[in-house]
Amino acid sequence: MNELKEIYQIILSIWQLCKRYGAKKLTDDEWEALIDEGNKAVKEWRKRGELLERLYRDMFMAVSNYYERKGTKQLTLFDAGMKK
Repeated sequence: MNELKEIYQIILSIWQLCKRYGAKKLTDDEWEALIDEGNKAVKEWRKRGELLERLYRDMFMAVSNYYERKGTKQLTLFDAGMKK
């Protein structure tokens, strides 16, 4: 598979996670399942190379941060600055 297709697969995988869990506050069980899925996927992407693993890891971290903030209503300094 060429690298551009692999990047597309990462984006598609992240989208599928978002679609599966929706745009809502996750329960503890859903949160654990999301993290487990992400960890399994990281291990799979690691087999395809460090750059692809890091791309998946970065995108997954952004999605997990979204759900974490959704659950706690916690904003970062960046988020607070964007509300102006």
